[in-house]
Amino acid sequence: MIAAVAFLLVGITGVSSGAYVQVSAQNVEIEKKRKDADDQRKIAERATDEAKKKRREAEIARDKEIEQTKLAKSRLDDSIQTLGLFTSDAKTFCDDALVPGDSRVRLYKVLADHLEKQAANQEAGEASVDTLRNRVWMYQNIAGVWSSLGNSKKAEEYYQKGIEAADHWLKLDPDDAHALSHRAALQFARAAVWESGGRSKLARETSLEVLAVRRKLLDNPQVDQFTPGKSITDLAESLDGLKQYEESLRLRERVYDLHVQRKLPTFVPLDRWAWTCSQAGDHAKDYAKKKEYLTKADELNDQAIRERPGSRATLARAAKIARSLGELEYNHGKLAEKVNPAEAARYYDTAHKHFKKLADVSKLLAVSPDLVERTRDYARSFYTLGLIDRERGRLDEARANFKICLQIREQALHDYKGNLFESNMKFDRLFALVAVGDHAQAHSAAKELHVKNMRNQHNLYRLACIYSLCIPAVEEGCRPKALTPEDKDLQEVYRTTAFDCLEASFREGYANFFHTRIDADLAPIRDDPRFKEILTKYENKK
Repeated sequence: MIAAVAFLLVGITGVSSGAYVQVSAQNVEIEKKRKDADDQRKIAERATDEAKKKRREAEIARDKEIEQTKLAKSRLDDSIQTLGLFTSDAKTFCDDALVPGDSRVRLYKVLADHLEKQAANQEAGEASVDTLRNRVWMYQNIAGVWSSLGNSKKAEEYYQKGIEAADHWLKLDPDDAHALSHRAALQFARAAVWESGGRSKLARETSLEVLAVRRKLLDNPQVDQFTPGKSITDLAESLDGLKQYEESLRLRERVYDLHVQRKLPTFVPLDRWAWTCSQAGDHAKDYAKKKEYLTKADELNDQAIRERPGSRATLARAAKIARSLGELEYNHGKLAEKVNPAEAARYYDTAHKHFKKLADVSKLLAVSPDLVERTRDYARSFYTLGLIDRERGRLDEARANFKICLQIREQALHDYKGNLFESNMKFDRLFALVAVGDHAQAHSAAKELHVKNMRNQHNLYRLACIYSLCIPAVEEGCRPKALTPEDKDLQEVYRTTAFDCLEASFREGYANFFHTRIDADLAPIRDDPRFKEILTKYENKK
C-alpha cells in the first residue's frame, strides 16, 4: 500500500511537473505576445500622434494660406478702391485748383497707367462675384480717365471690357442690382462716346435700353445702399441724355431734398440740378420757358458756387448761363426796339447785368492757360457790353469795350495757335473787327474762312451773322456823310452773301429756327423778304 501510494505520488508529481512546464511555456508565449502587442500599440500610437501632428501642421499651413489669400485680396480690393477714389479726388482737385491742361493731362496719364496695371492683376485671378465687381469698377475708372483725356478709342475699349465683366457677374448672380446698375452706367457712358463720334442712332438705341433698366432700378435699396438717391440720379442722367428735362428736373430736386433731410453734403446734387436746368434752358423753344429754366439754373449754380467756390466746372457753367441769359435779353431788346423802346431798355438793362457777371466769372477762369473757352467768354462779355452801350447811346463806352474785345481775341489767337478752338476764335475776331468799324478787313478774312467751311452748318451761320453786321457798319463808317453809290453796292454784296451763307447753313443741317428768328446779329436782314422765304422753306422740310 505504501509502495502503491508512493508510486501514485510519483506519477502525480510527474504529471504536475509536465503540466507546470507546459503552462509555464504558454505563459511565456502569452507574455511575449502581450509585449509584442504593447509594442505594436505604442508604434501605432506614435504613428497616430505623428499623423495628428502633420494634420495639424497642414491645417495651420492651410489656415495661414487662407488668411494670406484673404489679406492679399483685401489689400487688392483696398488698392482698387483707393485708386478709384483717388481718380475721382484727382479730378476734383484739378477742377478746384484750376490746374493747367498740360499738368492735368500728365496726372491723368499716371492714373491711367496705375489703373491699367491693377486691371491686369485682376484679369489673372478667378472670376468670382467679388473679383468681377472689382473689374467692373476698375474698367469704369480707366474708361473715365481716358475719356477725360479725349481718347475716345481707349475709353470705348474699357467701357466694352466693363460691360463684358458685368455680363459675367450677372451670369453668376442674375438678380444682383449692383451688377445691373454698373452695366447700365457703362452702357450709358459708351453711348455718349458714340454720340460724340457721330454714331447717333446707335447711341440713342442704347440710351433707351439704359433708361428702361434704370426705371426698373428706381429706389432699389441695393443701388442706394452706399450712395443715397443714386438710383434717382442715374435715372435723371438717362433722361437728360434723351433731353427729357421736365421729369429729370423733378428727380434732381428730389435727390437734393433727400440730402438736405439726411444732412448730407449738397454740392453734388445742387451742381447736377443746375446742369439739367441749364440744358433745359438751352433747348427750350420760347422766351418764357428759356428764361425760366436759365434763371433757375443761375440761382442753383450760384448756390453751388457758395458751397465750393473754386469749382471750375461750376464757374464755367455760371459763365455759360450768364452768357445765355444776356444774349436772350439783348436779342429781345433788339426785337422790341421798333415796337416799344421802353421795353427794349429794360431788356438791355437786364442783359448788361448778365454780361457784367460773365466778365467777372470769366476773369476768374481765364487765369488757367488751357481754358480757351473761358478766354472767349471773357472777350464775348466786352463785345456784348459794347453792343448794349451802343444801343443806349453811350458810344465812347461802346468803342472802348469793342477795342478790349478785339485785343483779347487777337491775343488769344496768338496764344492758342493750333488749338482745337482756333477756327472758332478766328470767327470771334471777325465779329470784333466789324464792331470797331473795320468791315473791309473782316470781309477779306471772311472770304478765306468761307472757302474752308463750305459744309460746316454752324460756321456758315456765323458767316451769315458777320455779313449781316457788315451792312450797318458801312453806314456807321460813313457818318456824318451820306452813303455813296459804291457804299450801297457794298452793302448789297454783304446782304446777298449773308443770305447765301444762311441758306447754306440750313441746307447743311442747321435747324435752330427759334434762335434765328431772334438773333440780333441778323436784325439788318430780317425785314428783307428773302429772310422769311429761306426760313419758311427749311422749316417746312423739318
